[in-house]
Amino acid sequence: MEFQVGDCIPDLVLLNEDEQEVFLRKIIQDKGLIIFAYPKANTPGCTKQGCGFRDNYPKLMEANYEVLGVSYDSCRAQKNFKTKQNFPFHLLSDREGTLIQALGARKPDGKLFRSHWVFERGTGKCLKKCIGVKPLESVEDVISLVTK
Repeated sequence: MEFQVGDCIPDLVLLNEDEQEVFLRKIIQDKGLIIFAYPKANTPGCTKQGCGFRDNYPKLMEANYEVLGVSYDSCRAQKNFKTKQNFPFHLLSDREGTLIQALGARKPDGKLFRSHWVFERGTGKCLKKCIGVKPLESVEDVISLVTK
């Protein structure tokens, strides 16, 4: 069954760029959560998308939302991407595609659709799901939702 708006965030644990465990359901206890998926670290479109979230991170934090990026990249590649672009948020390594598939962003060929999701604080309910978005549209769409 495909993940839909209104469904709760999967109860998954992934490693971040520092190889530390990130418990998705734990984050939403205190804050709303924005997850954005990108095909490959340090590529032009992914950099645009990530930098858009970086540049708007203070607004998102003010609205009580945390941001996480996710891709199939290794922890090491995520660390390089985060460091190079000075991202203030964590990047998750989903080598097996567990979260990517659960959220509906895996393409039939196994690659991933650039996407984003917004989850409600407390409940973890998905408020917004956008699969196959353009890098800057992803950021603008999220900001317009969470900073109302």
